Amino acid sequence: MNTIGERLKEERNKLGLSQSAIDGITGITKNSQINYEANKRSPDSEYLAKIAEIGADVNYILTGVRVATGSITKHSAANEVILSRDELDFVEMLRRVNEEQKNDALELVAKFDRWNQLAMQRMQN
Repeated sequence: MNTIGERLKEERNKLGLSQSAIDGITGITKNSQINYEANKRSPDSEYLAKIAEIGADVNYILTGVRVATGSITKHSAANEVILSRDELDFVEMLRRVNEEQKNDALELVAKFDRWNQLAMQRMQN
């Protein structure tokens, strides 16, 4: 997604909301939402704050870069991690599968990680 309007629409769809449903949350009209998504108008900070409260990634909407915060940031002094699109897709897929499938996927990734570490050690020796 290239424009703010396109990313705004993507986030709205991700949240499962129609353009009409946004007005009950943000106080704007459906027509205003259409204009935002068509890049005819720009959303203001009050609107962005309200959609952030319901889970929209405002940083992504404004910059095109997804930012994840929270427990996955153990290696970040700034308490933020910027994820690539592939990393974010992987996390989103993990959230959709059951616990057994999640554990299997994490176990497989851990094996790949270990193999890579061993290969790097061999190359250094």
